[in-house]
Amino acid sequence: MKYIYFVVFFVSTFFSHSVNAQDQHDVTLLYNVDFKKKIESYGKTLQLNGGGTYIKSIHKLFSCGLYLEKPSNDPLKIIYSEELRIIDLVITSNQFQSQRTIDEIKDLHEKNKELLKSGKFSTILQNIKEADVVLPNTFVETSHFFENAFATSNNYATDNYHSYISDFAKIFEDKNTIGDHYRFEFHGEDDTKIFRDNNLLLDIHHKEFQNALLNVFIGGNAPNSSLKDDLLSK
Repeated sequence: MKYIYFVVFFVSTFFSHSVNAQDQHDVTLLYNVDFKKKIESYGKTLQLNGGGTYIKSIHKLFSCGLYLEKPSNDPLKIIYSEELRIIDLVITSNQFQSQRTIDEIKDLHEKNKELLKSGKFSTILQNIKEADVVLPNTFVETSHFFENAFATSNNYATDNYHSYISDFAKIFEDKNTIGDHYRFEFHGEDDTKIFRDNNLLLDIHHKEFQNALLNVFIGGNAPNSSLKDDLLSK
């Protein structure tokens, strides 16, 4: 296997932070993200090429900022570049969850309905606070979302790297909360590093997968043209 799945322990996490600490972007009261104009990474200064939000129905699921060494509005030039490219993805809705988390929240909702009958309102409020969701009926399931995104943006030709797509989807298994940061780093022509809240989770060495992930956001068949345009706004 050419990928490495990391379980990050305290020592390695501390080392990662001290060597290449990642920027945090603020989420506003209206669930927008203030992306920093510049970030420092691996001794390089990258500029914000553009930032935008993925909106599903009424929910702002996440926002993305694309950082490049040299700003560009040419998606092919960016995708096939060997310079460092970074996409920071920030969760902006509690409705964007894995199936496991959705099931857990729905189970809690059913318990709340029983508690309502017995008048245990304080327990209900505590459960809602812990779940961060009042009405669990408008979820977007992360695995299904990314499977479709990879397929549609890559003309359904994903057989050569489908196992990596499955690994990628697994990084969203734990509960997402507003403000969670994911970082996708694209090194050279085939190395893609995936972080969650500054912890390295995946390091995939596969050229087609790297191109495919970039296609999800800025490719010719990217599923959200508005987000694509925003990322290429320079």
